[in-house]
Amino acid sequence: MKEELKNKLLIAIEGLPERRINDIIKIAQILKHSWLLELEIRALIEKGASKPELGKVIENMVRIDRCLEKKELERNFETARDSFRKWCEERGIEYEQLTDERVMEIVDEEIHKIRKEPI
Repeated sequence: MKEELKNKLLIAIEGLPERRINDIIKIAQILKHSWLLELEIRALIEKGASKPELGKVIENMVRIDRCLEKKELERNFETARDSFRKWCEERGIEYEQLTDERVMEIVDEEIHKIRKEPI
């Protein structure tokens, strides 16, 4: 059954842009994590865990999730920063010398270029 499902999924995502495939993978990871959490809780209930014990397990899982989300956010920020740094370098802009004001001016200029509107 697992192999059949895997093959169906592979056929379904064939030809999708990489970004969409990555979104699907993230969703699958979230669902897998939720499913594992549910199994963990069910196992504890079957072993006779008390409500406070279950509460601690859930609290710890939430804490772990938040930590993982924070790390993901940090990685995304680093990726965005590195991409912007490279973008600046390609245009002869000294990234390290940019002020917040100048960054906002650049963003505004680029938005107007994309929209083809005068500044």
